[in-house]
Amino acid sequence: MSDECFRWRTALHEWLDGTADAELAALVRAHWRTCPDCQRLAAEWQTVAELLAEMLPAPAPSAFERRWRQRRQAIAASSVSWHGIAAAWAMTLIGLISLTVWFGWSLTGVMRNLSHWWRLAEGVPTLPAELFRNLWNWLTRWV
Repeated sequence: MSDECFRWRTALHEWLDGTADAELAALVRAHWRTCPDCQRLAAEWQTVAELLAEMLPAPAPSAFERRWRQRRQAIAASSVSWHGIAAAWAMTLIGLISLTVWFGWSLTGVMRNLSHWWRLAEGVPTLPAELFRNLWNWLTRWV
C-alpha cells in the first residue's frame, strides 16, 4: 500500500459507508478505480460489514410479538390485587393465633422457655462420638 492509499483510507471508509459528500465520493471513487490495494481493502471491509450484518439479531416474527403481548395481558388480568394478598395474610395470622390458643401455648411461656431451649441447643454434641455416647446413655436409661 502506498502513502497515497494511507491518506485515502479514512475517506474510503466514509465512501463505503455512504457518509461521504459528493465531491469526496468522486475523488475516492477515482482513486479506488486505479488502485488494486484499495480495491482489495474495500472488498475486505465490505465482507466484514456483511458478516457483521448477519450477526445482528433478527427481529422477532410478528406472530411471536402478538402471542407475547397476549400472554402479558393475560397475566396482568389474572394478577391478584393487594387486597386479596392482605386478606390471605390476615387469615393466616388469625389461624396461627387460633392454633396457639387452641393448644394452650402462650407467647409468654415460649419466651420463658426460650432460655431453656438456648441452653439445650448449646449442649448439643457436635462430634459423632459424643452424639453416640449421649444416645447410648439415653437408651440405657430406660432399661
